[in-house]
Amino acid sequence: MLNATPAVSVTVIDLKARKVASQVDIPGCWILLPPQSASDRFSTICGDGTMLTVTHDGEGREVAQRKSAAFFDPDADPIFIHGEQDGDTYRFVSYGGDLYTAHVGGEVASFEPKWPLLTERERKAGWRPGGYQLLAQHKASGRVFVGMHDGAKAGSHKSPAKEIWSFDLKTRKRIARAPGSNAIALAVSQGDRPRLFAYDGVKGGLAVYDAAAALKPAGRMDGVGETPSLMELH
Repeated sequence: MLNATPAVSVTVIDLKARKVASQVDIPGCWILLPPQSASDRFSTICGDGTMLTVTHDGEGREVAQRKSAAFFDPDADPIFIHGEQDGDTYRFVSYGGDLYTAHVGGEVASFEPKWPLLTERERKAGWRPGGYQLLAQHKASGRVFVGMHDGAKAGSHKSPAKEIWSFDLKTRKRIARAPGSNAIALAVSQGDRPRLFAYDGVKGGLAVYDAAAALKPAGRMDGVGETPSLMELH
């Protein structure tokens, strides 16, 4: 459990015993990123552009903290805190439009080289990622979906999507773009007929897209909420 009081810490809870096992201080860091392959550690993103990995013992007590090298520049191009998990891998998007890949299965996090979601022409035109839960990944197909807006400026990183762009992780190429539905949150189902859900932060609606091949609008429901910024599919 992540705490901010305002100091940042993590409470480790023993669910079987129904009691607190320990509290771990993680100053200057935020978010919990557990790996799929290991139940004895978690990672977290720090304000200096590094990732901290905390390992604990069978009783939930901290035994090690290991910091990675910096994998992004928080002053030049910070990343959005929302990440999409695929096993021990997390993906993040930066304010400037690059995609970052982190692997958190080991005692120290490791990273792949970042790659751009934007061409130079698109950068000059002011296209940038925006929203709160602005990234979604369909694991089987290796595709990610990102909310994008044009005319970007300082502080527009939470702007609703004018378009939603789809990328192939293997080729690192954009394969589709669709109307954005003012999305501030995206989530995609994981079946063989995936649907992308986009929460409209302006009108309070939920737009649905057929995400099996091309990204095509498939329906809409209005009046679903006033202020949600995160979605989770089951």
